This record gives sequence, structure tokens and C-alpha cells, in this order.
Amino acid sequence: MNKTLKNIKEKFNRKIFSNKLLNLKHRFVTNSETRELIDSGIFISKKKFLIDKIDFNKYLSDTNFEFVSKRFKLNEDDLKKIIVSLNELGILKIIKNYLGKKLVIYNNSILTLGKIKSNDKSMMPHHDKNGRCIKVYIWIDKFSLNSHPLYYLEKSHTHFRRDEDYESSRFGFINKIKFKKYHGGMGDVILFDTNGIHSHFKDTVDPRSVVEINFEPYGFLSRMNNLTFDKFKNRIDFTFLENYL
Repeated sequence: MNKTLKNIKEKFNRKIFSNKLLNLKHRFVTNSETRELIDSGIFISKKKFLIDKIDFNKYLSDTNFEFVSKRFKLNEDDLKKIIVSLNELGILKIIKNYLGKKLVIYNNSILTLGKIKSNDKSMMPHHDKNGRCIKVYIWIDKFSLNSHPLYYLEKSHTHFRRDEDYESSRFGFINKIKFKKYHGGMGDVILFDTNGIHSHFKDTVDPRSVVEINFEPYGFLSRMNNLTFDKFKNRIDFTFLENYL
């Protein structure tokens, strides 16, 4: 068998088995908050993050917001404070119940959507091609219906996707009315499975910023493991969650 074809086949077999194992594990979860995430693909915490713990203005003070989107990398001290706070709020427990205990984190940034509207493919409904992964948003702006919401197609996370190329992960044909819209307010914490279809074209002009952190399982059946460590470390610069606790 062609070596490349064999590697792809082994990768898919591992992903399929990992997904089935995770679905089996989810059947026995009784925690109501994790259950909500399992059933719908998204969870909104009733507990708020205390925004005044961190000076977010230092990341945004020189910004005129004349862009579609921009990222600002969190420094290590602020990232640690955020992770510790998420642990105190019980958010990490929900994520571990969902993904497993051995986790890596990456992105670790402030994601700001600016004043410019966009129909670019980056805003198109999509899934992230990472398999099962949890993205956490922490809103650091006040609630505004004139800012871009988080669009999420509930229950779409349950469909296992093999899409490997960029184009096949885009779903521009899905109408906005099929999505749930989430307008966060200051300190709101939202978790969602990035295997679910999310996002939509930007037709708003009020800026909004969220802290964004990705959580992904690490282990033999995951795409990130000891065999692929160097590959992904160079590509996305992940860090083990336990380093911050």
C-alpha cells in the first residue's frame, strides 16, 4: 500500500475510534453542565469571569478597530490568571469531563472583531478540522446587539467529519436563521465543540473582543500525541494545561 495512503488510513481509523470512544464515555456523564455541552455542543456558564482581574486595555489601547478581525497574544502572566480563574469557576472540570484529563491549550489570545463587515471565507460557517476540541470565549466587552454574535448550529457537533482540506470545512450555504446567536456580555464564558458548525458572515460594525483559548486532548488516539509532538509544537505552539495549574 502507498505509504501516504496508509498514513491517511491509519489517521482516519484512529480518529474514528477516538470519536467512538468519546461518545461512549459521554453516555455515562451525569454532570448537568457537561451534559448540556454533550447534547447541544455549546454551554453558557452561569458564573461570570471577573474582568477586573486583568488589564485588557493594554492589548487594545492602540487599536482603531478599522479591520475585520485581529488577534492579540496574551502574555504568560495573564494566561495563567485566566486558567486559574476558569478552574475556580468549574469550567476546566466541564472540559475535562468532555475531552479527558490530559489536555493542551493553544491560541491563547484576545480575538477582536472590528468595524468592517465581511463575507470572507474566514467568517463563513465552518468547523475547525481538529476533531473534538473545545473553544472557550470570555467576553470582555459590554453586551451589544450591534456587535457580531457567536453563531452556532446546535447538535451539529455530533456528526463526525473527516474533512481535511479547507474548502470542505466551509458551509456558506447554511442560512443564518438555522443558527443560534449568542451575544455575550462582560465576563460571560461560553464553551463550544469546534467539530460543530459555527460562525457566519459579519454584517455588524460595533467592535467586540473575547479571550479565546482552545483545549484539545493529548494522547495516542488524539491527533496530538508523543509521536506528533514536534510537528504540532512547531505548527501551533501548544502548551500542556497542567503547566498553569
